[in-house]
Amino acid sequence: MLAPFSGTVFKVHARPGDKVGEDGLLEMGDSSRMGVIAEVYQSDRPMIALGQKASLSADGFKGRKVEG
Repeated sequence: MLAPFSGTVFKVHARPGDKVGEDGLLEMGDSSRMGVIAEVYQSDRPMIALGQKASLSADGFKGRKVEG
């Protein structure tokens, strides 16, 4: 089976033999065009500077880190 577009599978909700629920079969998207909204504790704010690089990770990327 082919997906209607290329992308990254972020999360699988149903495996072969499972009943597909309200969440559908899987979550998929184009990870090359994603944005990030970061929440920072107010106490950490003095340690952050404009233009400083950040390292991002997420459960759906299995050990991969993205820098920006």
